[in-house]
Formats: sequence, C-alpha cells, structure tokens
Amino acid sequence: MIILELNRVCKSSGRDEGKIFLTGNTFAVTSEYHRWGKFERDICVVDNGNSNNGGYWVSDSYGSIVSVIEEQTGRC
Repeated sequence: MIILELNRVCKSSGRDEGKIFLTGNTFAVTSEYHRWGKFERDICVVDNGNSNNGGYWVSDSYGSIVSVIEEQTGRC
C-alpha cells in the first residue's frame, strides 16, 4: 500500500489548501500548467483510481511524487 502526503491546490483559485493523504496501490500522475487571471503555476494531478472527479490537484512536483511511489514500491 502506497501512502502519499501531498499539498492540495484549489481548482478555482490555484492557491494551496493544505495537506491531503492519498492511499492505494496504483496512481496516475500528470504534470500540468494552469493560469487563474494573472496567477500562474505548475501543478500535478494525482488520480488514485477512486471516483475523485478527475484526480487531486497538488503543488508537489512530478519528480518528487514519482520518487515517493518508487521508494514505497521498491522500484528505485
């Protein structure tokens, strides 16, 4: 079982919302760029296979998320 502690991003404002914990055995992670008015940032969308409306938006980098998943699955 993989446990991820991530920093959630608000979909309507792009601002950080606080910590979120995701658990599961498989994850899909994508990196995206979004703009809210003049505010711009890179985010990652993490989908743990549950019904969560297209994945969770987080501010953690793609590389750091993949690294944690690899460490916990022994695929380093």
